Amino acid sequence: DDGLRALLKELRDRQEKPFPWEIVAIAGGVAVLGVGAAAIALTAKRE
Repeated sequence: DDGLRALLKELRDRQEKPFPWEIVAIAGGVAVLGVGAAAIALTAKRE
């Protein structure tokens, strides 16, 4: 348990700046919308 805690502390100290979760969330949302739009376009073409 102490080893894991020390490892996590070392990783946190090594990380200069916090991870940009906002950018990841926005990119994920855009990707989901893109896949949805592509699926709709493909199904619309078949009909």
